Amino acid sequence: MANVKFILRDPKSDTPQSLYLRYRITPTIDLKYPINIRVNPKHWNKQTERVKNVIEVKERHQINAFLTELVQAVESFKNEATIRKELVTRQSLRRFPLSSN
Repeated sequence: MANVKFILRDPKSDTPQSLYLRYRITPTIDLKYPINIRVNPKHWNKQTERVKNVIEVKERHQINAFLTELVQAVESFKNEATIRKELVTRQSLRRFPLSSN
């Protein structure tokens, strides 16, 4: 079963880090996409995979909403591929646009 996660490049850093969408299709197909968002690890909730609700991060609600939209988009992409009886592969996922811009 494929799943979508969000991870920081270096969760132990003291400086803002790039956020990646991680999509694991199988144990052998594990993709990471940078999504053009940087988060300070002290403001990142690893359990919920969202920005903490802290005043220091003014755009936290927009970032978290965008992350939710990404999960839905990836799941929709997977469902559409299943309906078309196509395999979800590295190549097809790389053509899928994942960006906050």
